[in-house]
This record gives sequence, C-alpha cells and structure tokens, in this order.
Amino acid sequence: MPTITVTPEPAYGSVRIEVEHDSGGLNPVQYLSQLGRIDPSVDGPAPPVRTMTDQLPAQLPIVLRDFEVPFGVPVQYLATWYTMPDDPQILWSDEVTLDPPAGMAAQLSVVGQPDVHVQLPMLLTYDAEHAGAASVVWPINGQYPLYSIGPTRARTGSMTTVVGSMLEVSRIRQVYDARQPVLLRQTDHPALDMYHVSTGLRHRPADPKGREWLVEIDYAEVARPSMSLVSTPGWTYAALAEAYDTYAEVTTSFDEYTDLAIGPLS
Repeated sequence: MPTITVTPEPAYGSVRIEVEHDSGGLNPVQYLSQLGRIDPSVDGPAPPVRTMTDQLPAQLPIVLRDFEVPFGVPVQYLATWYTMPDDPQILWSDEVTLDPPAGMAAQLSVVGQPDVHVQLPMLLTYDAEHAGAASVVWPINGQYPLYSIGPTRARTGSMTTVVGSMLEVSRIRQVYDARQPVLLRQTDHPALDMYHVSTGLRHRPADPKGREWLVEIDYAEVARPSMSLVSTPGWTYAALAEAYDTYAEVTTSFDEYTDLAIGPLS
C-alpha cells in the first residue's frame, strides 16, 4: 500500500502532501486519482485539493500542496489510489495543523495563483449581511401577501485592516487586481474563511502623519471556484537562479515558457 506524508509549511501558508509508491516487494505501478481534505470547519463534503490542469491522475510518487487549508484547524487528507482504474482504494493521512506565521492575523490570496497574496497583521472590523431571497406580493384588498421562499444569500459586507505603508495598500490592491476570486483565511474563527470578490476598496491614513493606513474592503462571497493552479508560491527569478546553474539546465527542465512560469510544484 502507498504511504502519505503531510508536512505543514507556514512560510508558504500550505501543507505539503507526498504520496509515495509502496517500496516493498514487486508491486505494480500505482496511481493517485483524487486527493481531498477532511476539514471540520467546512459544512459538507471534503473539498478536493486544488491542482494544476490534468495533474491527476498521476503515477506515484507525487508531491502536491494545499494552499487553502485553514489556519489552526486539524485536518486530514483522503487519497484515492489504484493499480487498476476499476479497483480504487482509500488512504488516510495523519492529522496535521497549519499554524499561521508569527504576527499574521489573516491572509488574502488569489485562488489560482497563491503566490499572489498578502498577509494582514489584524482585522479591525468585519461585518456581513445575508440578504433574504424570499419575495412577497400584496394582492389588492388582501390581508396576507403571496410569497415565494428562497434560501438566504451568501455574505456581503466589509472588513477593515490596518497596514504600515502605502506599499502594503498597493499589495492588497494587487491581490484584487488579479481578476480572480480571492481566499480570505484568518486565525480566529475557523468558519469565517471565504472565497470572495471585492466590490470596492478604500484607504485613508490611520493617524495624522500617515504612519499607518486603514484599508476597508467591500466584498461579496462566492462559491468555491473550480479553477486549477497556475503558479507556484515562492517561484521567482531569484529562485530560478538558485535552482539552475545554466540556461541549458533550464531549457532541459521545462518544455515551454508556460511551464517555466508555473514553476515546479514539488
């Protein structure tokens, strides 16, 4: 049977999941077809770990990273593997908890490009409204209305943070300017994390000398996006130069420029 090893990576805000081939005996080729997260902060089925397009199924061994795991919540991973496609089997990981980096209260990250993110030292305010989806029509001379009933809608509201410079304000804008849904993860309330888009952003000095800035973000919660990963956190020109000594090594490691831009996910 394969083995699954999970390792928290606070610097990246991720959990590293390594699924290895069974090394004992003469085992056939083994494949990973699905990887889900058992998350007690989510009401519903385990969300799948987001991967690159067509990354699964894949032959073992393989390394994946979960960039959407909540902070401070014990989770497990559920791997579906097989040697024959019509005979899937289940593999459970140990429990793992991702602790937040020191001094961070929340993180905003672009869903498909988790390298585009910003860490927030605090959330000063948070408010949410769940608008009703029911509608009523009053008939002429009627005592009671006609009505249709729907579920309450997803959250809309605003949240406020404070940052130390206009540069940090710009970094928050860069997250929302990526034209993808954004994931809020925070450290205080497990069920408060949300996928959302911004409907407006305001900032102003928090003190007369502009040493700190208040940033207010209007948001609308959205469903969990189905998009794939398109970049690797930590993959920069500096990381490229450190990983490869010559241009020839780069060209032999990446077939296309798109692959180079995405970077290695292991």
